[in-house]
Amino acid sequence: MTTAPKLIRYPLLLISVAVGGLFCWSLFTSAFATENTIWPGLGFSLVGVAAAVFGVMLGLGMFRNGFGLAALCVAGAALTSGVLGWLDLRANLASAPDAAKLLRPWLAAVAASGLASAALAGLAVLIRSGRSWRFVIGGGVAFAALGGLGLLMQGPGAALTSRWEDGPEAVRISLLLIVAFSALVLLSAGGHLLIRGFEVTLFDDSADAKGASAS
Repeated sequence: MTTAPKLIRYPLLLISVAVGGLFCWSLFTSAFATENTIWPGLGFSLVGVAAAVFGVMLGLGMFRNGFGLAALCVAGAALTSGVLGWLDLRANLASAPDAAKLLRPWLAAVAASGLASAALAGLAVLIRSGRSWRFVIGGGVAFAALGGLGLLMQGPGAALTSRWEDGPEAVRISLLLIVAFSALVLLSAGGHLLIRGFEVTLFDDSADAKGASAS
């Protein structure tokens, strides 16, 4: 198995550099923004910097195997460190209002970078097999329908969540059960199709390995 193509590695490289810069800011803030060092925030920032370093190494193609899983670990470490670091810094930056104002944009940037890294990790796995995309698209359609159903319940469907003044209660409950069942079906179908899309790549990798060993 070769490393991921440049179209995936280079975006991850740029994202990792950005993540490193973001966590360097939180590292500096934890160490110097207040009179006393914010040690938990400092520790979470160090984990984020370490994740960024590994992301840069992945982006440079220094690891040939396991790119998808490694990139997912980088994304998870960045997201976890970002959320926990944000919680700690938010509670300890009362004496540094200028830095506190930057916490939300900082967290948003870390979250966006982590999610983008996770998306690249998934893409690196899915491109191994052309058969996986139909499952991924099907899963995306199911989740899009689930999101549409959620928006519907925020709008006209919101009436189903409270007792009707003029109307049979049995009809309201029946409609609410139908909506809940539909949401459960869409969630299960979307999750199954996405998982199936990744499973296909494993089967195809195994088949390719057997063919290579037989030849």
